[in-house]
This record gives sequence, structure tokens and C-alpha cells, in this order.
Amino acid sequence: AEKAINERIILFPKSNEVIHIPLTVIENPIYHLLCDIDRKGRINTLRCTFQTRYQETINLVRLDLNGRPHDNPSTTPNNPVFLPYVGKHLPCPHLHLYQHGFGDKWAIPMPEDHFINPTNLVQTFKDFCRYCTISELPQISEGAVKP
Repeated sequence: AEKAINERIILFPKSNEVIHIPLTVIENPIYHLLCDIDRKGRINTLRCTFQTRYQETINLVRLDLNGRPHDNPSTTPNNPVFLPYVGKHLPCPHLHLYQHGFGDKWAIPMPEDHFINPTNLVQTFKDFCRYCTISELPQISEGAVKP
């Protein structure tokens, strides 16, 4: 479902900051989601997580950049996109996708056809929004992106 960011301007977070951006599902505005930009790295200033959440706690899509690797479950997934990655150790960047019964425990390598330059955090945020069908993007103030 297509989504829109409710803000007109986003101040991109500095290193070690987090912001939570309200989203609206365009076809059904009663559903509210959040999009997070989490720059939790103090030392590694390119460490960043972008994620969309439903009802505060259900992570739908999460892109981890320059963080810790991820170990996928060793069980057979319901979604065939995960089959090549059963029990695999995935370095960053990787993309977590919600899977019923597993939450965000499954990840795949970052799809390079969707995310062109993961070292440019603002561009990667825009790519993440496109990947998550967030069609109406606000102006993004990039002054805070420098380490």
C-alpha cells in the first residue's frame, strides 16, 4: 500500500540521534505507521538503520547499514525470498523483512538494484522510502548528515 510522510520538512538526524516520522497509508488513512531513522553509531558515523513500523512494535522493513552482521533462523521460511539465506550469516548492509511468526528475524542482502549508494545516507533514505512505497517525500534538510 502506498504511504505518505506527514511532515513537510525532515531534519536528518546527526550521528547518535534517532527520529520517528509519522506515515499515513494513502488508501486507508486510519492506519498509521512510523518510519525511523536511527544513527546509533557514535564511533562509526555511517552506522544507520531505516525502518518502518506498525502499531509501534511490529517492524515491517528494516535496512541496517554499517552495523553488526545478522544470523538468519535455520528453519524453513514461509517466504521463498529467504530460502537461499536459511541459517546464513549476513554482513551489513542487509534488509530485514517482516515474516509472520518470525517478526523481523529474517534478512536478505541489501538489494543493490534498489539502494545505489549506501554511503550516502540521505540518498539511501530516499531509496528506502521508494522501496517501502512511501511516495510523498518531504524536503530533507541535509545539514546534519556530516559526522
